[in-house]
Amino acid sequence: MKSIFKTYWPYALAVLAITLPWFFHRGFIFLTDFVWGPIMHLRWQESWFIPKVIIKALDLVLPLPFVQKVFVCAILWTVVIGGKRIAERYLTGRWQIFVAALFALYNPFVYDRLGYGQVGVVFAYGFLLLLAGDLIACVEKFEARRFALTGIWAGLAILFAPQFVFFCGVLYLLFLVTSIRNPESGIRRIWKPLLIAAGIVLILNANWLIAASVGQSKTADVVSSQITRADLAAFQTAGKTGWDALGNVVFMSGFWGKEQLRYTDLKSFDSTWGRSFLVLLPIIVWGIVVGLKKRRALTVGFLATVIVSIILAVGVRMPIARDITYWLFDHFPLYKGLRETQKWVAVLVVAYSSLLAIGLAELFKKFFPIPHPTLSYLRRGGAASRAIITVLLAAVIILQAPLLIWGLHGQVRPHEYPQEWYAADTLLAPNGTCDKRVLFLPWHQYMGFKWAGTVIANPASSFFHCQMIASADMEWGTGTLSPSSDLPVNLWLQSKGNTRYLHVAGAEVSYVMLAKEVDWQKYKWLDDVPDLKLVTDSAVLRIYAVKQ
Repeated sequence: MKSIFKTYWPYALAVLAITLPWFFHRGFIFLTDFVWGPIMHLRWQESWFIPKVIIKALDLVLPLPFVQKVFVCAILWTVVIGGKRIAERYLTGRWQIFVAALFALYNPFVYDRLGYGQVGVVFAYGFLLLLAGDLIACVEKFEARRFALTGIWAGLAILFAPQFVFFCGVLYLLFLVTSIRNPESGIRRIWKPLLIAAGIVLILNANWLIAASVGQSKTADVVSSQITRADLAAFQTAGKTGWDALGNVVFMSGFWGKEQLRYTDLKSFDSTWGRSFLVLLPIIVWGIVVGLKKRRALTVGFLATVIVSIILAVGVRMPIARDITYWLFDHFPLYKGLRETQKWVAVLVVAYSSLLAIGLAELFKKFFPIPHPTLSYLRRGGAASRAIITVLLAAVIILQAPLLIWGLHGQVRPHEYPQEWYAADTLLAPNGTCDKRVLFLPWHQYMGFKWAGTVIANPASSFFHCQMIASADMEWGTGTLSPSSDLPVNLWLQSKGNTRYLHVAGAEVSYVMLAKEVDWQKYKWLDDVPDLKLVTDSAVLRIYAVKQ
């Protein structure tokens, strides 16, 4: 136990440096795409079904806001341990491995995705790092059991972000190409553990794959019938020009969400942003040079991975990349689910992490070697030099994404739901159960809630026991983003209540709830709708009963 603590306490500290402030305050963490509430819906058709079952079980013994904070810690822990798994393939010093692992956590990709609340993507990226670490180990010394169990990492990555099936596939392809001529890991020894790994992936994702195959998956329906080329433009890699987008990708940035101004962009925070990576880039390049001499096949594979992931991450922003993206989009149905191509940066960071670790190993070996044990004076001096350069490298790596530290630099703070929401839920569901349907207004999928302190996805379905009808329209002007199920509501709103939507079979709305947020004043006409009766009016909510 003592040795485990000695090994892992720095990694725990790296995670707590980000999350610790959240544990000092009550309430939930609210991010644009990361919204929890007292209600955790379990739908077997969703990829997140198994994680939600675990979360719901923990909710029986722990407060759900606390579970949410621990969940974020688990995500970041997976990322930094994934970085460690890669680093220890090349480095031997405990602190050198730790510094290399920090690169996997403190980078723009993690900051942007976490800042927007795409925690599933970050979790999947962490498992992708673990997958890469074990595959690299199998390249160097093939172990059938280790290779078979890589299916756990791949399966979990796909479970939390199904688009990662492509990224996992790239890493497996890299392994197969670099191992095919190795007599220890030839194709005759690989195929059985590979089938086991594939079986594990299928088992971990069986529920939503079955749902998709029988036509009961809403996500699969959206991907197959509603996503078009227009989505590639709506979610294109950020940058004023194509070359700017390319530069962003190389620097592990370019997430479209940062242009929504939901969190502080690293570029706007620091005019010298990117210099930290420029300091690390020569080490990465050195890693390529050294790797081509000592680990030629694997290094060539990672170099090819860097090039491919950069091109695919740029997506529609540059001519050659655009043609490739459109071809993949048109010919591979599953690729339509990867409408934001910047996710390929996850693969890029994995490749960078490996090449950086190779470069760091050579750096310490050549310039900061450990002297012979008998030369005690030189040994003390060498240890001091290694310690200094290790600390400096850690600082440089952290400065790639300094706003991650201390709750994203104070941008994210826990908040509690208003008491008026609890009162409204008690009114509609006095016994904690409700079979009524409630139309929630204002009609926006994303909007600012004063009590949450930011713009978030509508949290009504995660809070109220009744079935909430809320907008799923991102309102970005791409026709694919407004589900057809929203049409009856839109017509009712446009006519200011002059359609029969509230009473038509299938809708059967019992209440209309108006949150006093954003443009709620535009809905004052609800007072004049004959079918509605105002039953409560608080500081933050109005509730109308539908007359039967």
